[in-house]
Amino acid sequence: MIGALAVRREVRKVFGAMTRQDVDAILAAGSDDAVFEFPTDTILGGVFVGKDAIRSWYETKHARMVETTFTIRHLSVENVASMGTSNVVLVEWGLDETDADGNDYRLSGVTSLEIEGRKARRIKTYVYEQDLLNEIWPARQSVEVG
Repeated sequence: MIGALAVRREVRKVFGAMTRQDVDAILAAGSDDAVFEFPTDTILGGVFVGKDAIRSWYETKHARMVETTFTIRHLSVENVASMGTSNVVLVEWGLDETDADGNDYRLSGVTSLEIEGRKARRIKTYVYEQDLLNEIWPARQSVEVG
């Protein structure tokens, strides 16, 4: 149970860092080879491997969204009896953002985090309001091969 409490505390710290747009603190919670997946057809979508790629994702997002407030609605730890350094965490969240033009947006979703060695190894975030996300962010350009 103590391990689960520590994991919950660390996840809350990371979501606080996301609200502050503190990319260094966010990245410190992940392993060097962390994988962040954001499944969407917008320019934010894709699979980002390693801290440099994840930093670039956050920098793109923060260049447009100047204010960010995350609210954790539910936080679930898979193995509450774990005393070890590995676990799976699900976080349901709400997000209020303001862009550089003063437009306000409200999104919500869920993030899964696979924790290994007290660091996030794999992170996958789903946004419930995909239509709104597509209005906010332009579509990713497809590349034709051949």
